[in-house]
Amino acid sequence: KQWYQRRVAITAGESIKSGFYKCTGKKRNRQDDAIIEVKTRAKEIECTVDVPENTNTNVDTAKVGETVTFTCKRGFGRKPPLFDAPEEIKCGAGGEFDRKPAPCLERIKVYPTLKYNRKKNSVRITCPVPGNGYDVNSNVEFSFKNAAGKEVDVGGKVLPAFANKGKINFVYEVSPIPMAFTATCFVTNNKGDGIAYGSKAVQPQKRKKYRLRLCVDTTA
Repeated sequence: KQWYQRRVAITAGESIKSGFYKCTGKKRNRQDDAIIEVKTRAKEIECTVDVPENTNTNVDTAKVGETVTFTCKRGFGRKPPLFDAPEEIKCGAGGEFDRKPAPCLERIKVYPTLKYNRKKNSVRITCPVPGNGYDVNSNVEFSFKNAAGKEVDVGGKVLPAFANKGKINFVYEVSPIPMAFTATCFVTNNKGDGIAYGSKAVQPQKRKKYRLRLCVDTTA
């Protein structure tokens, strides 16, 4: 009964359910019927990747359980602790991502300065940020890493920010300096679409030792 077999194409957008279907084949004046069983697979759930502004990713969709990596475009970064690091987000069972990727903000490089007090073995780290879009109430965060690149707690406190010569200065004081470390400041602008950052190495300070010289009067 080869003569009545035929293929039925299902175009995009159409759907078919599992079950038994009657097929009719015709050739000239002859006709024959056949009952066939059709089994369909459930549509696979996927997450649609919505790429935020200034963000890169390498896929458009992801299957349940798969992880999608988001990175910032050149010249952009996230708030700490991610900053330069890629962000990985998993596609959940309901076809939704666990969370939205953090926004990528325009980055501005700044150059912190240090003011040591050798007697107290202390330092004031000042992070000068251009005044355009920033003020003394802008959100600031400081992070500290040791020589191995590991986050460390160096103590200290944030001092009040102040404006000077068109720049907003954000200050952190460490007293005493417990170890050598690198300090990094992150300041988010008032619109929330830009971040200023900069790093500076800090070294413990040792008090100067003075030598006493004994003077002897030889004229007597």
